[in-house]
Amino acid sequence: PPSHGGRHEAAVAFSPALAAAAAPCALAVGALGASVGASGAVILQPVALRMGVHPQVVSATSKVLLFVSTAASSLSLALAGRMNAPYALGYGLITLAFTPLGQWAADGVVRRRGRPSLIVAVNIVRYALGVALLVGVALVPGLRALARGEEGARFVSPCG
Repeated sequence: PPSHGGRHEAAVAFSPALAAAAAPCALAVGALGASVGASGAVILQPVALRMGVHPQVVSATSKVLLFVSTAASSLSLALAGRMNAPYALGYGLITLAFTPLGQWAADGVVRRRGRPSLIVAVNIVRYALGVALLVGVALVPGLRALARGEEGARFVSPCG
């Protein structure tokens, strides 16, 4: 596989002391990520890349964090009785079907181009589209309702 600068190519030898020191750091990073949304990918990805972490590792870490965050949100909605089960099942099945396809396509692009940074670029575009969708679906209608003087104007979730 192509090298990413060689700075972090050596294996990290984990010890109990290193694990004990890393745990509070991981907690702080997780708290920061959760506070900025989308598992903090908008902030954490550029920081990790600047620190010299390989782009594919950054992308994989972002996916794991997003999975954990989404799973926690889904569990919270289910426990509160606010989950639309058919909607959640349909979305889950589509995600289950297309995630391996997307991973296969991304791996193919990286193999052909030799540039793992393309994955990070695609993630940035994906996050930008998510923000645009959120603004269009939630913020703009909410502001319009407030401008009309409607009390209790808020976004109505498709999840129930």
